[in-house]
Amino acid sequence: CLRVLGSAAFTRGRIGLTMSWRFHGNGIINVDTEYTPDASLPPLGRLGLSVPLDLTLSRLTFFGRGPHENYSDRLESAVPGLWSSSVAAQAWPYPRPQETGNHEQVRWLWLSRPDGSGLLVSALSDPFSASALPWTATQLEAASHAHELPPTSHTVLSLDARHMGLGNSSCGPGVLERFSIPSGHTYRLSFILRPLSALAPSDAAACARASGSLLP
Repeated sequence: CLRVLGSAAFTRGRIGLTMSWRFHGNGIINVDTEYTPDASLPPLGRLGLSVPLDLTLSRLTFFGRGPHENYSDRLESAVPGLWSSSVAAQAWPYPRPQETGNHEQVRWLWLSRPDGSGLLVSALSDPFSASALPWTATQLEAASHAHELPPTSHTVLSLDARHMGLGNSSCGPGVLERFSIPSGHTYRLSFILRPLSALAPSDAAACARASGSLLP
């Protein structure tokens, strides 16, 4: 078991991080993270982690709210269920690139290659927010138009304990308090990482049958 303690410092405060990794001989990894933002910080945009993965992990399948992107204050039109699409299709073509592709109440997801290999991520306790995109949040934020986005070099997987709502600040109020992430609390993100090869044959067959019947 590996335990990591860290923090991110800002002008007005810091966010404490505790992360535990438990490694198993069959390739399975249990991950438990706790985020503790100081009460002096303003409400946060999201709390979680983002990881660049191999570009060949090009298909996302998940059990959560979908099929289209959704956020804590944009849930009514997104149905809980089993959904699948290419990672490229997860990025909505907004006139200006921006935050996109989030899914709420995700119980598990897998990223797979054309040959069926890949990575399965499943919640240990509470469901999480998740996205899989061709670009990082920084790359999306830096581009004013789609043609300014760099060539895709990774599949970027983001897992969040909490993701704030969108609000309506372009022409109205911002995020309502119940959809924000207030500081001064501890937030937990716990999940299991499995290579798809570690699934039992019966589970793998069920996953294959399910993914074959999903939306393209």
